[in-house]
Amino acid sequence: MTHNPYQAPDARLDDPVIVAQPRPAAISLACRIFWVVLALGLVSLLPAIRGEWWLVPEVEETGVEGAAEMMLIGMSVFVLIASASYALLTWLISRRHNWARWTMLAYLAFGWYVTTGELSHTFSTAPLAGALDLLCLLAEVWAAGLLFFGTGARWFKPSGAP
Repeated sequence: MTHNPYQAPDARLDDPVIVAQPRPAAISLACRIFWVVLALGLVSLLPAIRGEWWLVPEVEETGVEGAAEMMLIGMSVFVLIASASYALLTWLISRRHNWARWTMLAYLAFGWYVTTGELSHTFSTAPLAGALDLLCLLAEVWAAGLLFFGTGARWFKPSGAP
């Protein structure tokens, strides 16, 4: 065979066909747990369950006109942003975005830190809210375990990884 320097190489130039693995049951369960925790967390913020949590006594004592309304608006915006972030991360995890899994773990770890620090106070002021917080925390630990161990963890590994 003669060598022709002007002939195109025989290398394959198109993308290889990647067979998508179906989502394991552990990932589906973890995502469902996250959706339920989000819903329970939002329900637990209702004044009938948690009390008037947005009214900080110092705000009422300042005598500033509309301080309670400003606090309510600020807390509502915070809850909206936090809930949207949680929902987006849950959705991205279900779509096999590994970075979303790690971001969710950091998000959850911060939430666990805050929740455990306030749990005794929450139980003393609003026992039902404290019980819901504890239930949500335990469910999130379970869901995070499903993401990082067993078939859930293997699903996030690249195709050729050991």
